[in-house]
Amino acid sequence: MNRETKKLDLERTVLLLEHHIQPADFFELCACYGLDEPTERVYASLSREQCERLLQHNAACRCRILELSQRSSMLYYDEIALECASSGHLQPLERSLMRINVLDDTLLPKCVLRAIDSNHYHIANHIVCDNFEKAFYSLFPDGHVPAEFFVKLIEPQDALVQGEQIATALLRYLPTLDVQRLRRLIQNEPQIRKSVLIRFDAMYSEIIDTRNYPCDYD
Repeated sequence: MNRETKKLDLERTVLLLEHHIQPADFFELCACYGLDEPTERVYASLSREQCERLLQHNAACRCRILELSQRSSMLYYDEIALECASSGHLQPLERSLMRINVLDDTLLPKCVLRAIDSNHYHIANHIVCDNFEKAFYSLFPDGHVPAEFFVKLIEPQDALVQGEQIATALLRYLPTLDVQRLRRLIQNEPQIRKSVLIRFDAMYSEIIDTRNYPCDYD
């Protein structure tokens, strides 16, 4: 427990586990929390078979194993960052972003969208960015957005810092037919509250008013 914040100190807790769990398990925990020094120390005690298994566990583990085995030339840190966003590993995500020489302007919004899709809101709220319209294709290449994804953006209202911004960008991005399809999905899903459909219509009406071409929404 951190005496100042009165919250659980996760990194310190992980470090205290070193002599109570298997080295490979300790390595994985440290990799997932972006703890480089202990992973480097434990790596020397791992067998080749253990390293090969860790390569299959998650992006954070794979990244550290390849770095420590001097195979970092095989790493694509942008892909590692996206996988870490999907799996909810914040520290390895930040670590990967810092190792990218030229950051593509769509990578951060892609990370946010991946995190939201996987319900890792702590990741999405940690990254402040825009340009979401350039990133939607990576998650919805066919334009078919699940109703559940739109709901995540606006309910509960305080869950996502950029939720409404992303929802508006999504409705701007989608062609009219895909907007209509998404609306039908929301309307026909009994578990989705009617307030979501009302908010959907209000947001899209505002977008239509700003467009320079006719939009037959109804």
